[in-house]
Parts: sequence; C-alpha cells; structure tokens
Amino acid sequence: MAMIKKLYSFPPCTPKPITIETLPNELEVIDKEPEELQRGEVCSVEWSQWIIASILIGVRLPKFTWSKQRKPYDIIVCGIVKKVWIKNIDSLQRITSIERFVKGEINIPKGIISTWEQNEIYYGKREIDLSGLSYVDFKFKYPELFREKWNNYRLEIDEYGVEGNYLKPQQETYLFKTVLNNGNTMNGQQWRNPTVSAIASCIRQDARLNPIDLFKIDTINNEKVSKCFSILNPKMEYDEILAILSHFLVYGVTRPSNKTNMDNMYEDPNLTDDVNIFSPFLNKDINIQTEYKRVCNFMYQILKDTQYKGIIDKGYIFSLLYYSFLHIDKFGYQSKFDYKNLKKQFFQLHSEMVELTSQHKKLNVDATPFRDALARKGVKYTKLIINEWVEKLGWDKDIRFE
Repeated sequence: MAMIKKLYSFPPCTPKPITIETLPNELEVIDKEPEELQRGEVCSVEWSQWIIASILIGVRLPKFTWSKQRKPYDIIVCGIVKKVWIKNIDSLQRITSIERFVKGEINIPKGIISTWEQNEIYYGKREIDLSGLSYVDFKFKYPELFREKWNNYRLEIDEYGVEGNYLKPQQETYLFKTVLNNGNTMNGQQWRNPTVSAIASCIRQDARLNPIDLFKIDTINNEKVSKCFSILNPKMEYDEILAILSHFLVYGVTRPSNKTNMDNMYEDPNLTDDVNIFSPFLNKDINIQTEYKRVCNFMYQILKDTQYKGIIDKGYIFSLLYYSFLHIDKFGYQSKFDYKNLKKQFFQLHSEMVELTSQHKKLNVDATPFRDALARKGVKYTKLIINEWVEKLGWDKDIRFE
C-alpha cells in the first residue's frame, strides 16, 4: 500500500480582532475543545493565573487559530446539544484560563501592579496593586480600570476558510501538530493524537474519550482507577496499545510498530474518512475498529473479574493481546470460548514464559527472551512473542510469523 502525502495550498486566513468582552459571543458557535485537542490534561492553576496576569499587564497573547467548517456539526456541552461551525485549532488553554477567572475559580496572582494614565484621576494613585483579586472584586473595586485592561483587551484570531474553500483534514492536522505545537514535548502517541482522521478518532474515542470496557477508568473516592489494568492512561498509554493493535491487524509482522510506521498509519489518506482498508496480513478487506474490538472484547472477558488487576502491566497486556488475537484468528470470533478455562490457561502459561528457570539463571540473564520481547518494539520481538505462544499452546507453526 503506497503512502501518498500531499499538502495543498491553504485557504485564505482572515485576521479577526475581538476583545475579551466579545469573546463569549464568538464561543457560541465554536467547538473550543474538539476531540483532536482532548488529551485529558488542562493547564495548571498557576499557569492559568499567569495567563490572566499577562493580560492585565498588557502582554499580547499569541493569536488564536480557528477553522471554519464546511458543515455545522453538533457537540454536547454540559449535557446540552450545541451546533457549531468553527473548530478551535489552537487557543484552548487561553480560553480556559479566561473562563476560569470569570467563573471565580482562580484569582490574580500576587505582585501584579497595573499602571494606567487614568488611575490617578479615578483612584488617586498611578499604581494599582491587583494581587489576589477575584474577577468580581476587580470588576467592582476598579470598574474603569477593569473596563480598560480586561473588557477592552484585544485578542487576535486567525480564522481559516471561506465559503467553498475550507481546511482539509490533513491541513488541520498540519496546523495542530507541525505549526502550533512543534515546540511541545510529546511522546509518539501524543504527537499522533491531534491527527484529523477516522483512524485517529476511533482510537481516541475507544481508548480514552468514550472508552470501550477494556479501557474504562472509574473514579472511586476522587481517585481514578482502571477497570482492568494496574496502569492508568496519563500519557495516552491505552491509545498507544490500541494503535499498535490496529497497525498489527493491517500489517502483521511485515512492518514494525515504530514511530514512522505508526505515524504513517494515522496519516494514511485511505484512513482519513473511514477505517475500511485491505489488510495484507489478514488477506482481506477489514474494518479496523470492528477487528480490534473483537480482540479487546476477548481480553476483557479474561480480565473483567479483576482478580489479577494488580499485576496487569504493559507486559501482561501485550502478551494477552497476542494470545487473544491467536484464538480469534484460529477459531473465529463467533466461537463460544470458555473464558474461565482460557483465563486459567493464559496466566499459567504466561507465568511459565516469563519466570527465570535454573537454565536462565546459569546464563546470568535478567529476563527470559519472552519477557524481554514484551518490553520492546520490532518485528523480531513480535514474532518471538507469537511463536512462543503458538508453541506453548501446542499449535502448528504459522508461516506468517516465521
């Protein structure tokens, strides 16, 4: 499958000056947090406070970047359906900080002194100490200064797109990742996350935003707890697991799931609008989401009683992933699997393959080849994991993994 990468000239970008006072009206038709931006992280209180401080001392915030959409679409905000036709590409943390201040969730940090030529006329002194003031306190204690420094503060917006000429998904991705976030430190999956494509959306939704059972995280006593694993998902670990599974279902062991190949899958034009693709590995047309959900459901049936949750780290997850795939591949997803016995089998055989034997100890190694392979990426390691499972299960070798 040849990868074709094209980046066409962008549609017109219209500078749009607004003020903080008029920002709420603009936000009525904006998807300020499209799923491509949802990382499960928000700026800290301290960071938000210093954004507010920057506004009040006259620092110009970076431009907001928005994208007009070809068709309006619905989003849900606080349980209410809202129709929008502009997508926020870059400005979430600045908007969030402004909203936090207005809602009274943060105050102005200490040491913020506002100088304005009219201060002496209204307040009898040139320097006004705004330290610790809330939005309401500032508004009513210094109304003229509030109007000048807050309401009239100018925000600059770059709005891409005009009727008949809108940003394409690849262009939105380019803005998200290459232009506006190039200075951010991100791991491979965080880099892939802002991709505007069907495959990226499926993985985001099923691993994190509206997770399927395997990846669900509950909140118990204000603490996040995974339903099946000992690890959480702070840096999109679950997203990456699902991305690696998706890549495997298309390419098997013909391509390693390294950064280059995973990035290429996310940006494959064949996966921009849907996730139907020919899998040279399975030798058939597949819907990637359908296929990975079958594997994930098998895994969930093994783990759902949470008996072993405390030990289910990434090594166990990838071991179970390939164990599950092999069973579905051999017997078909519609088979009536005896998950109780399969669970017992999985944990027993997995333990045998990761525990050091006396022979291993004589060789002075830290881990068995199987355990070592689970911590690595690469075709030879995936082959080793799968072939050891096949041997342990007593099945005939599969030439696809030789």
